[in-house]
Amino acid sequence: EEAEEAEEAEEAEEAEESKEAEEGTQETEETEEAEEATEEAEEAGEAEVAKEEESDAESEASLKEDAAVAFHVHLRVSGDADDVEFKQGDRAELNIMRCDPEGMWTEGEILSEGEKPGMYNVRIWANKVEHQEMPNTPREILRSPTGEESFEAGAKIEVKVSKCLDGGSWVACRIAEVGSEPNIYNIELPDGEDGHQEIRGVHVHSLRRA
Repeated sequence: EEAEEAEEAEEAEEAEESKEAEEGTQETEETEEAEEATEEAEEAGEAEVAKEEESDAESEASLKEDAAVAFHVHLRVSGDADDVEFKQGDRAELNIMRCDPEGMWTEGEILSEGEKPGMYNVRIWANKVEHQEMPNTPREILRSPTGEESFEAGAKIEVKVSKCLDGGSWVACRIAEVGSEPNIYNIELPDGEDGHQEIRGVHVHSLRRA
């Protein structure tokens, strides 16, 4: 009997050790799985951060690009200055405005055909009376509100014009030469330390004495 009891005790002890070993193995596997899950989560987090940084960089680049083309510079017609005359070398000031490159459509009418095919003399009703007539306006910036393709004198049309973002500002310039037509000048604007930018065909209405 004592031998049997000893054998049973030994078997019970072995069974307990086997159970503990199995539990230890299970705990080890669970720990390893938890560590793997943590590593995967950290990698996923790092990937998400990298993706966000890349997205931020792309957004910043896009904003810079948008800012670079956010507006165009247009000459502003400031009023009646036909009595002002300039000669070559005179210092003057040019009236410019920042304008949205997308533009906007405004109502008008066809007055007649222009000097060249595909051009029309038009009237823009929204302009001041002295600036309503726009000669030789290209077909590309005209459209019919009814969708018709042909333009005849008296036809109602829409003209794509600049949508300007401010009231204009005056910048220093120099008269490079007097134009071949009355009240027209070619001018030079400072561009950097040693350079300049030439603008041709500027009407006197966009200029004033410095």
